[in-house]
Order: sequence, then C-alpha cells, then structure tokens
Amino acid sequence: MKRIILLSIFLQALFVFGQIPEDIKYDQLFYSYDSSSCIITKGKKQTVYNLRTESICVAATKNFIINFPGSNVYAEIPVKPGKIIIHFPVGEKNITFYCSAEHGIIKVSNPLVNSILEANGKYYNVATDEYADSVPPGTTDWGLHEIKKITDGIYLINSFRNELKWMDNQDQVHQKNGINGSGIYSVKEKKWLIEPSYKYISQLNGYFFCALEYQVERIMDGDRIIQAEGKRYTYDIFKLNQDGTPEKMATGLSQLSPDLLSEILGFDAIINSGFPTIYQSRLSDKQGMFMFQLILSDEKPLPQFQYTELLTPQFEYIHADTTRHIFLTLNKSAKDAISLYWMNRENQPVKISSHPKMIGFYIDEYYYQKTIVTPDSAVAADDYRDSLVLNIVDYFVRVPDFGSGLKILNDSLLLVHKSSEAVLDAVESILYHGEDSIDENYNVVYSLAVPGSATTGVYNLNSKSWLIQPEYFNVIQNNQKFVSCYPSNTFYFSLNDYYYTAFNNTGEILFEGKSADEICSDPQLLANVIPFENSVEIQNGTRGLMAHSRLNSKPESFYIFSSDSMGIFHPDIYFENQFENNYFEFVHYSSEIKSSFRVSGDSVFFNSPYFHTSASLNDKLIYHNTRFLQQDEKYIHSLIKISGNDTTNLSEIQAHGFKYYLSFKMTGDSIIVINDWTDKGGDPCIECYDESGYYNLEQSFQTENSSVWKKTKQGWRKISPYYATIEPVANGYFIASTGEFYESLSRSENNWNQETIEIEKRYFLLNSDLKAISYLDYFDFADVVDLGFGYKIKLHADGKYFFMTYDLEALTNAEWDHFEKENGKLKAMIYTVYDKDYWGKIKIDSFGMPVEKVSSTTKYFRFPIK
Repeated sequence: MKRIILLSIFLQALFVFGQIPEDIKYDQLFYSYDSSSCIITKGKKQTVYNLRTESICVAATKNFIINFPGSNVYAEIPVKPGKIIIHFPVGEKNITFYCSAEHGIIKVSNPLVNSILEANGKYYNVATDEYADSVPPGTTDWGLHEIKKITDGIYLINSFRNELKWMDNQDQVHQKNGINGSGIYSVKEKKWLIEPSYKYISQLNGYFFCALEYQVERIMDGDRIIQAEGKRYTYDIFKLNQDGTPEKMATGLSQLSPDLLSEILGFDAIINSGFPTIYQSRLSDKQGMFMFQLILSDEKPLPQFQYTELLTPQFEYIHADTTRHIFLTLNKSAKDAISLYWMNRENQPVKISSHPKMIGFYIDEYYYQKTIVTPDSAVAADDYRDSLVLNIVDYFVRVPDFGSGLKILNDSLLLVHKSSEAVLDAVESILYHGEDSIDENYNVVYSLAVPGSATTGVYNLNSKSWLIQPEYFNVIQNNQKFVSCYPSNTFYFSLNDYYYTAFNNTGEILFEGKSADEICSDPQLLANVIPFENSVEIQNGTRGLMAHSRLNSKPESFYIFSSDSMGIFHPDIYFENQFENNYFEFVHYSSEIKSSFRVSGDSVFFNSPYFHTSASLNDKLIYHNTRFLQQDEKYIHSLIKISGNDTTNLSEIQAHGFKYYLSFKMTGDSIIVINDWTDKGGDPCIECYDESGYYNLEQSFQTENSSVWKKTKQGWRKISPYYATIEPVANGYFIASTGEFYESLSRSENNWNQETIEIEKRYFLLNSDLKAISYLDYFDFADVVDLGFGYKIKLHADGKYFFMTYDLEALTNAEWDHFEKENGKLKAMIYTVYDKDYWGKIKIDSFGMPVEKVSSTTKYFRFPIK
C-alpha cells in the first residue's frame, strides 16, 4: 500500500512539474528524480532549471554539472581551476554553497524528521531558513554527497544515500547526469575513469578503496545465530597512475594482504600485532604501529576504511601483548629506552611507564591486580582503561615470571619475554566435602584448567633476527651464556617441571633438553649455567630445609671458586642466581633466611634482609631466629656479637621464620667454623596430595649445613663434611653432630597404612684433621659434651655416660649420669631414679614419699698425672 501511495505522488509530480518553457532550446534534457528540476544541455554549456519556480537556479556554464537524485542536489565541478559549487533547490529558493577548489561535501538529513543540510561544516535548517555551527538533536544523516579533487580535472565523486527508489521520467535517463553511486570522473575527458557503481570510495596515498554492497541473510544453528542478517561489503582496489588512468589492483576483497597494505601505506613490511585491526609497521629498520580496518557491515554509517598512525616508525623493536592490552617499545636513542603503552578503550596508546633498561608487566589473577615492573620498583595498576590509575606498591618484583617484558641485555641483544602460567582449578577434598585439598605446606592443591604459553626469546637488534627463537617459557643470561626452559608437562611450578637448553653468546646450543637434576649433578653441564667468569672449581653447597623434602625439588647451592676467591650460586627455578654474582675472599650463604657471612681482610660482614653489621674477624657472630606459636604468631630475630668475654646484642626484631641458628667463629689464623642449622617442628600436613594420591604427613628434623673451612694458597676451602652442628674444643679438636629426623607418613591406599622413619642424632669427636676419634668399636656416639676438663660421652641413646680426658684416655665405664671436677679428682655420679606405674607416674609409698628405683651413687677417680 505504501509503495502505491509513493508511486501516485511521483506521477502527480511528473504531470505538474514535467514541463519547461517552449522558448528554451536544448540538445539534452535530464530530470531530477522527483521531476522538480532538470539539467538542460545546449552545446558545451549546461544549466539547471527549477520547474517549481519556473526559474533558472544554475546559470549556463561550461562546468560539469552532476545531479545527486536521492537528495535533489546539484554539484558544479569546474573544468578550469575554480571552486566547487553545490546547489540545492528548496521550495521557492535556490540555496548555493561555494566550497573550496579541493573539496565539497553536503549531507542531507532524513526529511521525515527535519531537513538539515551540512556543507563544509556549516548547517542550514530548511524549515527555519537559518544557519548554525552544530546539528540539532535528533537529526539523522540520510544522504552524503561529496566531490573531492584528486588532480587537475579528475574528481572523486561519492553519492551515498539509503533506501533510494530510482524512477525514470518519460524515458529520460537520469543516470546520464545523475548518480546514486560513487566513482571517479575526468572533466577534461568527460568520462568516468571508475564507473559510479560503488557504494562508497575512500582514498589513501593514491589508492582507492571502492566498496560494493551485498545483502546477507540470517543463518541459525538452533537458537544460536551463526550469521546476522544485514549489509556486507567487498572492495575493489584501484591505483591512479601518473597519467590519470586507473589501474585495478585487487577485486572483491574483504581484507587486505600485508603485502598490498604495505604497498598502499608505503612501509617496507607490515606485521600483525595480534591486536584486532592494529598492525606493526617497518620502515628503514624502524618499527611503528598503526590501526587499519575495512568496515565490512552496515553497523557503521559509511563502508570506508579506518587508518590511524599510532606510533611513527622510530623504534628498534615493538612487542605487543594482546591478552594484556599492552605493548612495549625500544627506542635506543631515548634516555628511557623502553616504554610501556596501555591500549585504552578507543584503542589509543597511552604511555604509562619508561625505564632505561627493563620494563615488565603481568597480571596477578589471584589479587586481580596488574603490576608494572622495573628494576627499581613495582607499580600496581587499577583497571581503568580510560584513565589508568597507578599506585606504588610496597614490594619489589623482579623480572615477571608470567607476563610480558623487554630487557636490554647489551648493545645488540634484547630479551623479549612473553609467557603465561597455567590456570588451575582447586581439587575438592575427599574428606571434607566442599573444601579444597591442601598439601604439606597448607597450600591449596590444583588441577589444570588452562595450559600456559611460552613465547620468550632473544632478539638481535643488529641482524633483525632471533638469536634464540621465541619458543621458551623463559630465557635468562648468565655470564655471556643463555639458559632457556620449556615445560616438561602441563604443571610447571617447580624446577623439575622444566627441560633446559643452554646457548653461548652466538646462539650455539651447549646442551639441550636437560632436567634440573641432570644439570645439578654434572659439573660440566653446570659450568654452562653459572653466572661467574674465570671459575676453576664447583663444589656442592647446602640444601637447607629442602634436603629433607619428600615432595618438592629445589637445586642445591654451589660454591664457585676462582684462583683465590669464591662465590655462591643459588639457582632459582630458571637457574638465575638468587645470590650476588660476585667473588669474595670468603662467603657463606643461608638460603633459609637469605643471609650471609663475608670475609674481607680482618673483618667479617653479616648481611640479611633485616639488618647488616660488621665485626672483627676474631669475634663470634651468632644469629638466632625463634618461632613462637601463640594466639598471634611472633618471630624473634636477634644477632649477638661475642668479643672475648663481652657479649653484645646487636639487633632484635620481629619477622617470619623457623627456629634458626647461624654462627661465625674464627679459630686460629686459618680455620673458620660455620654453624648453620634449622629445627623444623612436627607441623602436620593433614590430607596432602601428590601424584600417588592423598596422604597425611608429620615431619621434624634438624638441617645439616655446618662446616669447617681452612685457608690455603688457593683461598678458603671446605675441609669437613656437612654436619648439623660443629664446635671447636681443646687441642684443636671438634665436636660435631648429625641432624635427627622423624617422619610419619600415612597414605590413603590400604586403609591409611602408616610408615614411620626415625633417625637419631649422632655425635662425633673429631681430631685436628677432622677424623673421627674412636672408643672401643664406636666412631659415633649418642652424645658428646665438653665439660671444660674432659669429655662426657654417651654410647647409646638409652645408655649412660663415660668420661674421656683431653688426652683421649677413658677414665670410667659408661655407667654414669654426670661428672664434676673436685679437689683434683673426677667425681662421677649416678642420679636417683624413681619407680613409675603403668601410667608413667612416680609411685608413692605409705609415707607419701616417692619410691626409689635406683639410689644415688658417687665415685671419685684420679686424673692421670702428667
């Protein structure tokens, strides 16, 4: 019905307005789409006649006149240099806009809402006959007509109008001088170089993107929409040659190839950054970034491309991370060479951090916090992409383990870091429904949900190529060598979840695909990953608490020796040193408390995260760390210095840790005794989990990290095994002890069968050569105590003591509890032992007195006379 009414209106218009004066002579006559005006051609001139007002609205001219029928707009395009003129017959008026010689544009609003014209930024309201600088609210663009000068005599003409129904009048062909399409016209040759058959034409660097419209139908898969209905576009690409002739470069494209896009934009190469519509450009060995998009649906007002240069090609390298909405740049000529950009919601780069050497970025999914990392600080970023808010955080994070980062290694090499950790789901407890399972350290046990990624490598800025391909989880540089790792399985949270490959500084593989255990047990492999130059020897160091770990793996510490000094290599999960990469005269490092003793000249230095101090080499430094389990756990750290008979408490603070003891003592001129041990209490792990299933674990032990060092011509060398404790006594001897160990393990298999391991503590009396001194058939004892005048020694854990002089002569049998020196004689005593009942309580006689099982005994022995 609606179409019949519209047709009736147009037929009436043809009858009323379809006449021109009889005295007007013409060669050709072309009506507007509503027959309200027409173009009259006589010889080489054209004019526009308004049939409503019976007047001329465009005087006779040799310029080319074209009609945009959907809006009844006429454009006058100059044959000779001059302005583009746009004419609009409106009712009784003929409105004329004088545009520049380069560009003329007019937008016509939907006449059902109002009639608004826009010409070069000025708006005209047909209803009110007023001009304005802005469009009234509610106005919708219904048609756009544009003339743009390309070169002298050649013009790009766009006519874009929605919903136009074309109508002929008395067999006059409107298309002759009226178009509802877009093309390129030569006024000199009076012909279309590109036919006006396109929806819209966009221009860029002498190339023309010509959009062809087609309609698609909705495609459904059940209730799910596979393809939405609407308009789509493909593109023909033309290049205008110097002689003005068009050359078609491509037909029917929905997207551009990188090679064609590079040619159009004038770049040497284009790299897809991974961001939608964002690309990296390369020009003369420099990189930049730009946005380019072909609009392929009717969701946008015009089917034209979008091109925006985000960063000019000025960088040696650009690293994009689409998952984190960031990219990092390297500009070696800038003071802060590395910069971090955040892509805001308009896909515009916002610089939020710069640093001379390194910047990293990662997302802590647990705390939903984004963190920017430099060697100096870490900054937490709240997730406001429109206006990023940065807050300084109170901790330092080194190279991000999971995230993106750039790090300058030297003048030519750049570490490009991009990795992501696996996403895990908590394993539900089988004993406590609805709760998470926990391991022996009270950590939640997880199963894999999403695997991680590994695309880290080393880029050579000089050769513009990869020295180490970006296919690793992480790469670190150690002493002009590189160590890379990649996961051995889907879980990679400990050292043995990786395989490692080492490279020299030219990218040659030194070893490939080795586990951490293989590397740590082979000095030749280990030599390729240590960050020390001029090393001559590698010795195993301490393992601390991890020496007794059942389920975790961690590399040992290693002593690295040069010709006359030593260093510590305490590798982390990537074989990066957790200690300093420096040589010292002497150094002992404790991984438990991240603290060390260092000797330089006649001084010893103590360094820890809590305090630093120095003392004379002959002083004794003792560090204590005691853990109190109360309602609120408290941890006391103290450092004591003993100089002769003077004792000074240097520092005492509260912090976290185990019950820990660390001491340094110089004996004579060439012996250093280090005591380093930790007592780990029997903290139980209820319902832990490993690859074998669920288990309960209770474990207590004392670590064995104490040793004796001697100064040689090659520097300090360890001359004892590792003990739990070792103390110098008379005659240059030592008392050493091993660490006790207890473990009770119950597994879910076989109804929670229990396994118990118990190793008792043993003592050694060592001579000056650190060889064990024997008594009868015993080299190790249940206890050895220096009484100041001899040794009190126990053979068995449940036995008694015997007495041995400093000259190693046994004066008694092993039947005594205690010894004292009295009037030049040895006093041996057996303590009274009371009888106990079944419940372990001391029995009481009828008089209320405890019942003695063994009476006290005393006996005197004469010391040997020298």
